[in-house]
Amino acid sequence: MSTAEAMMAVFADRCSRGHDPVVLPVVNDTPGIADVRLLHPNVQCSDASVLLGAALKNSVSFMSRPRKAMSEWVLHCEVNQRHIRRIQPTREAALKDACSQLLQGHAVNRIVGPNKTITAERVRDWCAKHRS
Repeated sequence: MSTAEAMMAVFADRCSRGHDPVVLPVVNDTPGIADVRLLHPNVQCSDASVLLGAALKNSVSFMSRPRKAMSEWVLHCEVNQRHIRRIQPTREAALKDACSQLLQGHAVNRIVGPNKTITAERVRDWCAKHRS
């Protein structure tokens, strides 16, 4: 548990026991270091916890969030007049899936990747060149 989470737990415990909020921990950019700011005695626990939640949320580093292991490619096609999105792990897999959909008579609209969109025309060209 981080310093900020521990301080928030203590603060929530004080409020749940009916104590007036006295301090509000404000997390710095430095990991494990927290400042404490005094609150006005008239501040209600609900107001203070909202402020504390915002401070904690803003202190969470983007590095602690889970990141995608791989990029994904999304094939947009129409099957029986319904728009379908099929997710593939690689560009090659998405193109092969698109060719499979075309061979089954379905319309392929585009493939959207991390930094690139492949148009329906380019998908058809790729399939024509790579047909076995």
